[in-house]
Amino acid sequence: MPSKIKVCQYVPHGAIPDKRGFAPAIVAQNYARYIDKEKIDIYFIANRENDPLSHEYTEVGEVFRIQESRPYRRLFRKITKLDPYPLHVRAAKIINQHPVDIVHVHQLEFPVADFRKQLQNRSENTKIAIEAPVTVNRFKEHLGVADRYIAVSEHVRNILIEKGYPEERIVTITNGVNTDIFKPLDDTVHLKQKYQIARSDVVVSFIGRKQEGKRFDLFLSLADYLLEKYSNITVLAVGPEPEDAKTEKTYEQRQKVRQKLLKHQKYRELPSQEHSILAEIFQMTDISVLMSLDEAQGMTMVESIASGCVTVSSAVGGIKETITDGYNGFLLPENASLETVIETVEEVLNTLDSDKMKSIRLNARKVAIEKFDIHVIADKLEKLYQDMKNE
Repeated sequence: MPSKIKVCQYVPHGAIPDKRGFAPAIVAQNYARYIDKEKIDIYFIANRENDPLSHEYTEVGEVFRIQESRPYRRLFRKITKLDPYPLHVRAAKIINQHPVDIVHVHQLEFPVADFRKQLQNRSENTKIAIEAPVTVNRFKEHLGVADRYIAVSEHVRNILIEKGYPEERIVTITNGVNTDIFKPLDDTVHLKQKYQIARSDVVVSFIGRKQEGKRFDLFLSLADYLLEKYSNITVLAVGPEPEDAKTEKTYEQRQKVRQKLLKHQKYRELPSQEHSILAEIFQMTDISVLMSLDEAQGMTMVESIASGCVTVSSAVGGIKETITDGYNGFLLPENASLETVIETVEEVLNTLDSDKMKSIRLNARKVAIEKFDIHVIADKLEKLYQDMKNE
């Protein structure tokens, strides 16, 4: 039997297990959960954040944790920018003690060349794959070239090529979703009871960061309109609100609308939720609305279609690779007006039980299973690791 491929998943700016909804950490631990453990042996190096232990065996695997203290970051990263003991050097020290075939890095602008210098043992055989959700910066040759760049969508792949990343080293592997967890339910009465939602209510949800880039301001205005006009609608807004949301131009206006909405019995706001709760929210949701200004892939849309929701989104970035307008959801222009969004949502509301909407829900589920199921994605990653090791 061939020996296992040994892999280190390196997440320098997020904790494993994830506790705050940090996408790179979620992606990394999902890979480890679903990849074939008979063929691949994975451990993590992650940020310590608030974890008390620097080394631990967790439900997702063995984790080594590294961290810079606040005084260190302030002095060496912000003020002097000298950084005598950077995170990638600390990671290399761990890998030297626990050698691997592949280091899978969840940080696009990773100092490949300097990292390689820090490696010992079989360093010349250690391959580096860099997860590339998206980039706004051009390729920096002085950082060195990774063996592979993993784009999460063709949209991201095209951006990487445009920014000068070596095309021949870019592969597209989307993020996956567990379609056994994110799935439709025939009967959601028990869930509505759990969340104190009227049995006959239509549920309209926003699931994502409560920020300008996700057009949360537009969703709040949509919610205000719907709750004024309809008595049989519950509106849910679920997700984190980062500190920098307070500096955005639309923040004050959002707060005014929210103050009004939060007095309404049928408007609910929730923070980030773990996957099991998020799956329940999608299962209760009839119409999922997220009009992002840009999305590398759009995991919320994948979770939404996997759950059989009628998804209304913007025709931007990787979303266009997930949703086909009128087939498994609805796509609107990224700068769609409130009136346009209202028109589309009301069309769905008024035809929710029609054959057309039933077909859209079925098609949504079908696309999720065929293209985005986590087992399909794990197989693609496993093949990539095998190809890299064999080179």
